[in-house]
Amino acid sequence: MTNYEQAQELWALELESDEHEQGTKRLQDGNCYCCLGIGCLIAEKYGVFVDRDIKTGEIIGVDLGSQPAVKKWLGLKDCIGGYEDTRDPNDLYGYGKDDNALTELNDDECKTFAEIAAIVRSKPKGLFV
Repeated sequence: MTNYEQAQELWALELESDEHEQGTKRLQDGNCYCCLGIGCLIAEKYGVFVDRDIKTGEIIGVDLGSQPAVKKWLGLKDCIGGYEDTRDPNDLYGYGKDDNALTELNDDECKTFAEIAAIVRSKPKGLFV
């Protein structure tokens, strides 16, 4: 198992833990976190630098563009958790739907952390380096 694979498994386990309230549009908003915010929490537990607001202590950002060390630690290719849409292009009912990023699944599709953990574990093409 590579360091990336270990980090990704720790992230998936934390998503499945039911210890965190799910939020949208920000890595952290009070006690709520998006799926990438959970990635920041677990990375920080393992010594990765996470940029936090000086006044509130909240994780800064709407995606991992403001948390490059976390993005690198998780092995993500981009800062929104984008991956290739592998659906059948002939499926007129599903093709073209903008749900091929973890941020979209969390914020717009309202997928649960457990559902997102399953996607992380499935390692869709383009999600990880």
